[in-house]
Amino acid sequence: MKIIYNITRYLKIKRFLPIILSVGLAVQFGCSGNPESITELNTTARIFPDYANITIPTNIAPLNFVIHEPGTEFYVEIVSDHYKTIRISQKSPVIRIPSKQWRSLLKMNEGSTIRFHIHAFDKKWVKYETITDSVVSFPIDPYIVYRKVYAVYLEWQKLGIVQRNVTNFDEIPIIENSTIDHGCI
Repeated sequence: MKIIYNITRYLKIKRFLPIILSVGLAVQFGCSGNPESITELNTTARIFPDYANITIPTNIAPLNFVIHEPGTEFYVEIVSDHYKTIRISQKSPVIRIPSKQWRSLLKMNEGSTIRFHIHAFDKKWVKYETITDSVVSFPIDPYIVYRKVYAVYLEWQKLGIVQRNVTNFDEIPIIENSTIDHGCI
């Protein structure tokens, strides 16, 4: 009796297996990956910082940005003539470019251009106008020094002079006001 029950159960599952697999594949590939049916817009995506039409030195850290457009999914392609395309597909509008790929992209495209194709999904996929930037064949000075105000609820409790390495995001304090009895710097 138990064998007949298992065979009957197996046959019922087997009958619905193509439907289950079809739904699973539709969910897997319909909601992720690169967009297929796209509406192209005649506007540039609003991103912060605005990196449109800039000159990029070869040794700068990845130019991460935030997409200020409506969407529940975002897809960015960074395309060049001399390196593979960098593809970023995610639900967050905060775009973080992989550092190793970014460095290779800049090195291989010295004196050339790179293009950012930005897509957003908000009930349908849209593609914004391409952002094109130039890569120059010389490096930038790696350090900047500036006054940093750590704002907490509009009360400046912590101030500092910091040095930042613009090639890798490292930041070290030169002096902080906590070392001088919270005085002004």
